[in-house]
Amino acid sequence: MKDIVFDKVPNIHHWYDYAPEEHHYCLYSHNLLMACHKIEDVYRSMGLARICLENIRAEDFGELIDGNDELSKAVMRSTLINNSISYYNYCIDLSWQVLWLYYNPNIIEYSIHKREDYLNATKDCNLEGLKLRLALAKQNKLSTYAEDFFNKKTTQCIRKKYNYIKHRGIYHIDGLGANDKESLLNHNGFKLPLLYREELNLDNIMSELIEFDKSFVEYFEFIIESVVPKDYLECTECDMNDYIKYIDTLKK
Repeated sequence: MKDIVFDKVPNIHHWYDYAPEEHHYCLYSHNLLMACHKIEDVYRSMGLARICLENIRAEDFGELIDGNDELSKAVMRSTLINNSISYYNYCIDLSWQVLWLYYNPNIIEYSIHKREDYLNATKDCNLEGLKLRLALAKQNKLSTYAEDFFNKKTTQCIRKKYNYIKHRGIYHIDGLGANDKESLLNHNGFKLPLLYREELNLDNIMSELIEFDKSFVEYFEFIIESVVPKDYLECTECDMNDYIKYIDTLKK
């Protein structure tokens, strides 16, 4: 199958390189390490969103569906498009967590080596809270940047579709069966209005998601550059004595 998505979006594989390795732990702050770990989360979520989007136009889903009839294909495409919308939206919230963790003034209260502490460090993160945290850190440019991206037409278009899935149900796509808005029969010209699901045109939503993808990559690259020092990716090892000293401090 010809690449539908991957040929149209930027390469983001280098985001995976930000995942902290052992030698980073004794050289960089816990704020930075937590933020870099979250960058990898964004990478994984974006990758899943792209994989789902890429496979929507497949003609043969193999063992993923029971049979190769049009209804089975439509069910699979519905699954993929709803998942892609969701994963792309997770990227937005996860990007806030990168800044939330990096600019956490109380990071010393959380141990990077305790899973529960790491999870608690992000549980209250939202855009309004992030704006306040960035203001306190005198990072008004980043605050405005994050808010402006969220309010962009491209972002809001995808966000609204995600909120529909989250709060109202699954979208209908062509091939899933009837989704009539009114009755087939009429009485004196009156047709009975029926309950129905919002419909997605696959071609349109795929184009919208690809545009969001490109917009998000540009936005997130700026966030990464704003918090990660240039020497981070160049660092491939640490002095063993420093590593041992770091381990000793954890024992105290």
